[in-house]
Amino acid sequence: MANQTIKLTVKTRELTGRKVKKLRREDIIPANIFGKGIKSQNIKVAEKEFLSAYKQAGETSIIELNVEGSKSSSPVLVSNLHTHPVSGRVLHIDFHQVDLKEKVTATVPVELIGESPAVKELGGVLFSPVSELEVSALPMDIPNKVELDISSLVEIGNTLTLKDLKIDTSKLEFEIGLEEPIVIIQEQKVAEEPEVVEETDEESADAEDSQEEKPDSEEKKESDGKEESTDKKEDKKEDKKEK
Repeated sequence: MANQTIKLTVKTRELTGRKVKKLRREDIIPANIFGKGIKSQNIKVAEKEFLSAYKQAGETSIIELNVEGSKSSSPVLVSNLHTHPVSGRVLHIDFHQVDLKEKVTATVPVELIGESPAVKELGGVLFSPVSELEVSALPMDIPNKVELDISSLVEIGNTLTLKDLKIDTSKLEFEIGLEEPIVIIQEQKVAEEPEVVEETDEESADAEDSQEEKPDSEEKKESDGKEESTDKKEDKKEDKKEK
């Protein structure tokens, strides 16, 4: 299915470098147009108008870009968005002017629809190793997204591959093979409980004997200590007598 074409009007831009901060304070986004066989052009676009167009087009649908004062528009794709790391606000846009008769490469998101019985009823875990696809096609044939129905996944181990996508693959070239798994239902891993080592009767008996031997050992130490103390007292008495 061909994408809907969105129109957007922009203006040429004189300010460059750090001076573009002035544009952003006025809710205007600095941008540029580049493409095969054309000279890169600095432009600017109203933030509100761009966000409205981008919501519809994303990075896979054609935007008919008209530079104010120009007699014709140019088909472009949003090639790159530079955003603020904290606020997420768009700081700069790269528009890629394309030839509608030449193939281009774009990243298309995969959207999972439906509900998997294997997840709902069997407690399986849905693993999706591929969330987006690199697609090569004519600009007007690139889909905005591809949908994958997971309601057919009824057992643990079930998978869906690229060939299960409900799209016309005759006009599209993919970077991965048709048998590449997109979604896999895996068994939920259960944390292993630590192994409890049971004590044998022989080990238990040895431990008891060891505990019983301790008092005798202590008594011996006390007895030896008393004998040593008595010997010292006797030695002192003998010394006094000799004096």
